[in-house]
Amino acid sequence: MRPDGANVDAVVTDARDRIVEEGIPWLDRLSDPGEARRTFAEDPGTSLPHGLVGADYGGSVGSPKRFYAIEALSTLIED
Repeated sequence: MRPDGANVDAVVTDARDRIVEEGIPWLDRLSDPGEARRTFAEDPGTSLPHGLVGADYGGSVGSPKRFYAIEALSTLIED
């Protein structure tokens, strides 16, 4: 965004477009516990540059953080 806010409309429009085109489908996909478990087990973590926000599943495939997420999702699915 420009310091004077001259492009605020373009910035807000871009943010809205990213949410609609990428964010909502990502949330819809991961709202299914089975798909979320598969994602944590198989999809590699992101390595985005500092300051960029993206999908990061708590470490690399096989990491302890991912194991805990998979365990929690498995418990949810089995109930």
